[in-house]
Amino acid sequence: MQLSRNRSILVPLSIIAVSVLGFSLSLFPLWFGMLAAWFLLAGITIIANADQSITIPLRRLFYSVAFAYPVTASMIKRLLLTEKWPYSWLWLNRIEHFLWATCFGVLVMPLVFSWVKSKQAWLREALIAGIVLLIGNANEFLEYSIRLGYHLDKPHYYGDTMIDLFVNLLGAIFAGELIRLLQSGQDKPCI
Repeated sequence: MQLSRNRSILVPLSIIAVSVLGFSLSLFPLWFGMLAAWFLLAGITIIANADQSITIPLRRLFYSVAFAYPVTASMIKRLLLTEKWPYSWLWLNRIEHFLWATCFGVLVMPLVFSWVKSKQAWLREALIAGIVLLIGNANEFLEYSIRLGYHLDKPHYYGDTMIDLFVNLLGAIFAGELIRLLQSGQDKPCI
């Protein structure tokens, strides 16, 4: 019964995924790929019942992030690409990276909780932060390498990359603290 209830959430997630992926094609192909990976990871987590390894408040946070992040991030990405406001790129880019790191930490949380059975919250939080930083930093280095390949304003992009790496760290820490706050001593999964 639990599996069928879990899979029922896949219908609205699929509708949102198709809509957001369709919109993301108008932005650029790499964004489409990132969102496709996001929805794939969310779907795998739900189908594998990993979301059942977390408390109800954390499960609500997971579902909210699985649905809301792609829509919100796509709107931010659209604003970044259209440059609606002069000089908005700097602060929108920081918001984008902080939001990604925080939401990605929440997205991988059920998988980490189902893999790591330790009662020590700091161990799970450290693993979540490590995963977020590994993926986020790999993305930043790839992005920087692409910019070097195009010979774009190298000094400017080096500083931006360093700031983005730091903002990823802040987002990972915030995700860990948010998870700890919502878990609030309830280390038992709710069934």
